[in-house]
Amino acid sequence: MSSIVLMGFAEICEVFSSIPGYSCRDASAMEAFFFLFIAVLPAFLLPINNKAGTGIIWIVYLFHVNSGMIALPYFIDVGLRDLYFALFITISYALLSVLSTRVRVTPPSMKGNKVSILMLLIVVIGGGLLMLWSNFSIRLEIPSIYDVYGVRADYKETLFRSGNPIAGYLTILSGFLFAPISIYLAFHFVETKRFILGFFFGFMAVGHSFSVFSVTGFKSVAFLFIATLGFLVLLRKAPRPVYRMCFLVLAVFIVSAFIAAIGLNETVFHHWVRRVALVPGMNLAYYYDIIGFWNLNGMDNAPARISQMVYGTDGSANSGLIGDGLAQGGILGLIINYVFFYGFVVLINSVTHDIPNYIGVSLAFPASYAFSNSSVTTVYLSYGGFFMVIFLLVWSWYLRKEPGAETNTRLSREYNS
Repeated sequence: MSSIVLMGFAEICEVFSSIPGYSCRDASAMEAFFFLFIAVLPAFLLPINNKAGTGIIWIVYLFHVNSGMIALPYFIDVGLRDLYFALFITISYALLSVLSTRVRVTPPSMKGNKVSILMLLIVVIGGGLLMLWSNFSIRLEIPSIYDVYGVRADYKETLFRSGNPIAGYLTILSGFLFAPISIYLAFHFVETKRFILGFFFGFMAVGHSFSVFSVTGFKSVAFLFIATLGFLVLLRKAPRPVYRMCFLVLAVFIVSAFIAAIGLNETVFHHWVRRVALVPGMNLAYYYDIIGFWNLNGMDNAPARISQMVYGTDGSANSGLIGDGLAQGGILGLIINYVFFYGFVVLINSVTHDIPNYIGVSLAFPASYAFSNSSVTTVYLSYGGFFMVIFLLVWSWYLRKEPGAETNTRLSREYNS
């Protein structure tokens, strides 16, 4: 994985060299080796059990921590001080990850009525889609992934004119919360041969994803919808779903890099892998270079200001767990972000304890991706991380009343222990 990321930076720097922010410095072989070695260190220390929180830990490591450490010598002038920073990040992240999987709180248990839970989900998810349609003009044509910036500009203008702050949150919740939950519910009800419910939630999943992508041009919305479904299908019978998830991510990177290298198709690698695994690392390197680490300062409105400084655009150069911590207050901001991240992993592990592990790992993936790209508080609220925890808790009550629930619970505890 680290080798693919390293080759990816070399390829992206060459292809996109004319675009501000993508021009790389000529890192020496020794610099590249040392930072690559540091980036790989956590892979030998991170937990690899079957808890849903472990899936979050590995995705954030692969998409954010690993790529960020590899990116440092290519985007900033590095020295001994920067080497210490990279060591601190990798070791502290590994330690935090190990500790977070050793704690579990006992969530509340209720004897919820199956029909009531199902009706609540239909009302919330269906109502969210209706609100989305009432606030935006949905386009029937799908925007081209090669040119989404015009769509995003129109989206921002629509938000500004509407004066409705809820509309902006709704688009993110639709893509990161309602669509993944809906595709899981469709998968579950088709699997249990309740096809009408399966069709309804499948329509909800496609409706939320298509509507948000057509309005905002956010590539991650379509990516998360497909990825969640893929994980549900491919992890369902895996005895160790976290192992298989990491293998699948690695396989996608290798295949897309190979296809791009032979000139067959460069779209997946240049537009999807770049955005998912390379840009978070680039932004982390820029955040560290501009804000610093060995201080308590931070930077107000960092995404917008760094976007202007580095990329020359009025966009939002978001960074994930570590970059946002630096923006909040250097080393102190990072520690605070670690505490929030620790709490989220513990909560996810706790509410999925009695749920078949492939479900928890699959549905935790959107939050994992968000932690790699956005601020921690945004993951909890705007991206629906807190609401996903509530859904998984309520769904664990629902599954206890399903046929074979005792078997599911027993197997889940066996794998998650």
